[in-house]
Amino acid sequence: MAETPRKSTVYLLLILGIWACSTAVIWIRLSDVPPLLLSGWRLILSTLILSPLAWKAWQQASPEQRRHALLGTILPGIALAAHFISWTFGARMTEAARATLIVNMTPLAMPFVLWLVNREHVNRGEWIGTLVALAGVLMLTLPRLDSGLSTTAGDWVCFGSMILVTFYLVLGRRSRSKGAFWLYLVPVYAWAGLFCLLAALPFHAGEIIPESSQWILLLALAVIPTIVGHGLLNYSLRHTGAQQVSVFNQTQFLFAALIAFFVFSEIPALLFYPAALLIVIGAWITAKSLPE
Repeated sequence: MAETPRKSTVYLLLILGIWACSTAVIWIRLSDVPPLLLSGWRLILSTLILSPLAWKAWQQASPEQRRHALLGTILPGIALAAHFISWTFGARMTEAARATLIVNMTPLAMPFVLWLVNREHVNRGEWIGTLVALAGVLMLTLPRLDSGLSTTAGDWVCFGSMILVTFYLVLGRRSRSKGAFWLYLVPVYAWAGLFCLLAALPFHAGEIIPESSQWILLLALAVIPTIVGHGLLNYSLRHTGAQQVSVFNQTQFLFAALIAFFVFSEIPALLFYPAALLIVIGAWITAKSLPE
């Protein structure tokens, strides 16, 4: 039996995973690859790197598990592809801290997506937490309307991307229980990457292969936030509560803001800080109201 890790180790790895995920917006902004292509190659590279783990799980799987790995991962793959594409657009349309803060509001959307998909009850605490956080979102976006709708578009693209990743997580909740973790995750990455590249063909048929100078950024995006970041978050979920992980994950925007300050000289507006506090408090209320 594997030894249970110390709580301090789990939280240290969780923080490392959150930092790794927070770098996604930086790599996206540094790259010149169009969003459809960037999302597709990010996922394909992740698939290739993780394929030995999936192959090992495939050899140990039953015929039913293999069939599910090929067919049951299509719908989550579509949702993940839509999330990555919209997230790439949104990350390039607004400040790094704002984009990361909004796209990680999944604890707030989760109860309502669960109600839409599974008709699970939304309790009072979840309603309160969501309303508190939405007040923070409005505080972020309403003052920007004076400058025109284009200045708020990136915020709402990131908000839509957050809804899409929540659907992906809900769709995957059942699927992950039907086989080994890698036999679910790697086919999802493969399908999502394929859908992104197919969607790119009508627009980028002549440039489907990015320039050589872009591959180091694509590899960094695949390895650091996609494999290391998401991998450590999933590891943490196995050894601590989902509430703790979801609330801790809200701090991604702090890392993103710090990195963006040094890389892009971005300093969030003064109103960003109370709005961020409202969103984090709302996420904490909602997460505390979710059943473990």
